[in-house]
Amino acid sequence: AGSIEGLEVSSQLAWVLPGSWAERLPALESLRGLATVQFRASQDDAAPLPCRYELTGQLLQARLDAPRLARPLTDVRATFQWNNQGFAVDDLTAASGPTTLRMTCRGAGLSEHAPLQLEARIRQLEFDEQLAGLLPQQLAAAWQKFLPAGRVHADVKLAYDGQGWTPEVVLECLDSSFSYYKFPYRLTQCTGSVVLKDNLLEADVAAYAGSQPVRMTCRLSDPLGVPCGWVEAVGKNIPFDQKLYAAMSEETRAVVRSFDPQGTVDCSYRSWRDDPQSPPRRRLVASLNRIRLRYDKFPYPMSGVCGTLEMLDDRWTCHDLE
Repeated sequence: AGSIEGLEVSSQLAWVLPGSWAERLPALESLRGLATVQFRASQDDAAPLPCRYELTGQLLQARLDAPRLARPLTDVRATFQWNNQGFAVDDLTAASGPTTLRMTCRGAGLSEHAPLQLEARIRQLEFDEQLAGLLPQQLAAAWQKFLPAGRVHADVKLAYDGQGWTPEVVLECLDSSFSYYKFPYRLTQCTGSVVLKDNLLEADVAAYAGSQPVRMTCRLSDPLGVPCGWVEAVGKNIPFDQKLYAAMSEETRAVVRSFDPQGTVDCSYRSWRDDPQSPPRRRLVASLNRIRLRYDKFPYPMSGVCGTLEMLDDRWTCHDLE
């Protein structure tokens, strides 16, 4: 048994650890700081575990300069414990620019398939490409579908059972933006919540299309696999502009442009799927706000036009045009 005060934590520490430990602690190569450590070890050849050991300690004033991080983690502090049953990291706090982190982590050892549980509370998290590069493959693929940007608060729980990860995430959007790859109309100034729990994604977000508010809600099961459920978006006074045209499919854009609309529209969009074997369905209802039209097959200009354009699974119809 013994203790060490003012232990310098650096890449050189990894050199003196057993090879299997150093291989599974790559963060030590980028960690700099001071630590206090208390340790004890015993040997009993007749016991089920002949060699027993335990380390406890505190990490103080540390800095992590990992290559994959956009900015270093500074003022890293934590308490830790490591013994034959596994390890625990408690009250880990750190900062990276305006982002702050508080985390706990527990693992049943350092082997590749050892179970692991992690909880993190992150404030002022910046969505950027460096963050995308840190995500597991499934989440990285979802990221590419929405290309989020801006800032959020995040509460994260991750559980690893030796075979796969189970995530639980609560995001509070502060000033974010995103666009969905199948309709890449970028919404900005997003606020609201996004919750992933028990393989169910629920969201209620208020955003802006230009200067006009849009509300988006969703409820999707198996969101990282074959999602089932629904997504809805409702917006009023959305202008017919190049941004809207650019987000449409070629077929839809051709239909809308054929009317040469000028003005604004109230839109309601819903996409849904009831079971994994069925294709997703889509419905868009656009109510015209006394706009100007000139249909290319009868190019006579009309103004003050009201009515409804409806798209159901890429088939368009017109109702009550006047």
